[in-house]
Amino acid sequence: MAAWGESYGMNLDFIQPGKPNQNSYFERFNRTYREEALDLYVFNSLSQVWAIIEDLYLRVQRGALS
Repeated sequence: MAAWGESYGMNLDFIQPGKPNQNSYFERFNRTYREEALDLYVFNSLSQVWAIIEDLYLRVQRGALS
């Protein structure tokens, strides 16, 4: 998995031993993003998903969603 992440320019960080609450932050983000962003659309292809994600990311970067 580490090699796959590196090939896409990702740095994999794992939950620290003895800190299970760290996972709750990621699960909360995933649920919120899915409910407030992705559930608003009906996708016909994976390329549409990536286009929407990129658009949302750019809008967040510009502060348009604040």
